[in-house]
This record gives sequence, structure tokens and C-alpha cells, in this order.
Amino acid sequence: MSDPAPFDIQKITVPISATDLAKYKELRLTSLLKDPQFFGSNYKREAAFSEQDWRYRLDSTNKATFIVKESNDKWIGTLTVLAPSSDLDLAPLLGLGVFGNNINRNIYIMVGLWVDSAFRSKGLGQRLIQQALSWAREHIPYENNDSAKIAILEVHRSNIAGKVVYQKCGFRVIPKAESGEDGTEWMIKDLDS
Repeated sequence: MSDPAPFDIQKITVPISATDLAKYKELRLTSLLKDPQFFGSNYKREAAFSEQDWRYRLDSTNKATFIVKESNDKWIGTLTVLAPSSDLDLAPLLGLGVFGNNINRNIYIMVGLWVDSAFRSKGLGQRLIQQALSWAREHIPYENNDSAKIAILEVHRSNIAGKVVYQKCGFRVIPKAESGEDGTEWMIKDLDS
């Protein structure tokens, strides 16, 4: 693993500035072009987003988006964590057995982890995940603020490198929690231990 010093991990400030919005849009669209197989969306759909759509995605206190940037301020990686909220519909996940015995916990969902291929194997994915997990541990949920916290994510089975990164950060595969869509599986991490 290379020295991560020339890279900075930051949480996108809410409300997002016009400059950061343009950088995030470029980063997200690049990720969808370069690695479309790892996302639940696609370039064509998101390229058509209006500025309002992008702001809706980023300007919320119920989620946090983190970015990796080089010393020259170029954004090269991202990860979003969705906090428990009344707008987050988890019902479709219940039938998949994703939560097991954890249904009464505050559930944080990690989505959209991506690091540009030119910068992989430098520990940046792990650093993004650790920042997101720290935010989730400190976040005060809208409801259930006395409940324990877990983080979950969905990963494509073909994304072996991504799965290894998640495992290094303490996530484990949830047995029998297959979505059946495109060969994905769910992983979980207890945030209270």
C-alpha cells in the first residue's frame, strides 16, 4: 500500500457549493462510465439529471457523501452513507433477510463506493469507509436514537477487490441475503463494537 498522504478525504459540505456540485457530478458520471457494472444506476440516466436532482442527492442531513481528492484538488473517489430516516424505505430489504436479528437497530446504508482505477491499491477505499463509519457512529438518528447501529451494503459478487476492502473494514457477508439481482450479496458491520 502506498503512502496516502497526498490524498485528502473530506465530507461534502451541505448545502453543496456550485463548484463542489460540478466536481461531484463529474466524479459520479466518470464512475458510471468507467465501472458501470458496480452501480444500480447508469450514465445515461444520471447525465440527464437537472441541477435540482444533483442537489437533492447531496443536500441532506440524513446522508453524508465523502470524497477523495488529490493534492491538486482533483476528485478521484467517493462514498455515500444513508442514515436512518423516514424517507428511507427498507421494506424491500426485509424479505431478503438482510437484517437478520438486527431489525430494531439504526441501519446505515453505504452506497456508491468508487475510486478511480488509477488510484486503487493505495488504501483510499478503506479510508473512505472508515470516514463514513465514523460519521455514522457520531450521527444522531432522527428516530430510534437509543438503538444500536449497524452498517449494511450491497456488493456484486464479481467485485472481489471491493469485497476484500469491505472485509478489511470489518464487514461480513450476511448468509442467505442474496438480492438475486445481478449476483449481489449483502454485508453488515456492527457499529457499536
